Amino acid sequence: MNDCIKNIDKYQTKVSIDFFTAWKEGVKTSKIKAVSSMSSSLASTLQAMSNSSDTNVVQETSLEAKVSQKYNQAIKFLFSDEFIEGEISKTHLYLENLYQEDPEVLRAVVQKAWLSFFKTNQVQLLKLINICSGLDYHMLAEHGDVMIIGACSNRCDYVKEAAIRCAEAWEQKEHIDYLKNIEPFRSSWLEAYRAEVIEYLESL
Repeated sequence: MNDCIKNIDKYQTKVSIDFFTAWKEGVKTSKIKAVSSMSSSLASTLQAMSNSSDTNVVQETSLEAKVSQKYNQAIKFLFSDEFIEGEISKTHLYLENLYQEDPEVLRAVVQKAWLSFFKTNQVQLLKLINICSGLDYHMLAEHGDVMIIGACSNRCDYVKEAAIRCAEAWEQKEHIDYLKNIEPFRSSWLEAYRAEVIEYLESL
């Protein structure tokens, strides 16, 4: 009887050990499969992120190249142009066509141009702002707002006048606050023009 019990105990112990071993191997296999699956999923995610990043880089590079090309062409028109009140210049027409082609590129080109001229060439800056005053406001939108504020800080009174001309021509009520909050001009005629345009915009 004791031998039987001993044999049963040995058998149960063996079965338990075998079951535990099998269970452990099963868990181990499951873990390996899970890790393998996770690794595969992670690899796919990382590859997708890499591809997306590469696509974004290509798109950004393409946009920069396009802006650079259109900028150079716009500058050629601008340097050969004259601004005559009431007349449509070649630069004006080129910028309108560029807007129809790609508004984002137009805004980048104009911003790049006026920032460059602000530092180096007041004559071309003045011409550019005067030409932009003849464009529809929505073509430049916030980029036009920034140009007005920036140009009003230029040392040249005529550049400041051109900036106020933009605010007058574009007829946007939000420009009232911009004109009210810039530093007062030293020239009395310029201050008078600013007050006149503010009054005009308030009447709209």
